[in-house]
Amino acid sequence: MRPTDPLAPWIRALESEMGEMELEELEALSEMAKVKRAIGSRAMKRAGRTGGAPANSFQSRKNMARTNRAAANKKYRRKLPWFPIGEVKPDSKSGRSRGRSQLGLGWRANKKGNKGLVTYDRFGNVFATVWGNDGLPVWNGAVGVLKPGEIPKVPYGTPAFGNAIEDPVRRLMQRETNRRYTKKHPSARGADLVPVP
Repeated sequence: MRPTDPLAPWIRALESEMGEMELEELEALSEMAKVKRAIGSRAMKRAGRTGGAPANSFQSRKNMARTNRAAANKKYRRKLPWFPIGEVKPDSKSGRSRGRSQLGLGWRANKKGNKGLVTYDRFGNVFATVWGNDGLPVWNGAVGVLKPGEIPKVPYGTPAFGNAIEDPVRRLMQRETNRRYTKKHPSARGADLVPVP
């Protein structure tokens, strides 16, 4: 539980009256559960850093992503699940935190069904975390790798990079999951990934 959590005083007051399991369930409702990095994300980033070497080419990173996705499917006993709403953010501690908070606020928090956070790094590796209705993760792994021509030429970490990479990430999600998502301008309000009805 975070100290800035608005429900913290209320949760502390109930601690003595509730069992440990009930307390954990209450904390899960106050925010979506934090998850560890996606399966294989560190290895994929290392491979991206040495991208000039033939062994770490786009194709080898794509194969690595496929292997990591299979490991996530095995761990969670399912394929990347469908979600009616999702956000695209950089794969950093602050990016994942912003994505979780955006998915848990306002009308997005009231949306029924899974919620997905799709993250990217400077090398074009794309990862996804999907939370269920209860706020607990139901899938966390690699989705794929953007083609070299799809990675923006502007510096990573700038708003221009984030705006430019959103559409290629959406197209990659469509290719890898066989689902279509509505096209949205990066600066427009609303969720970044909403399936076509």
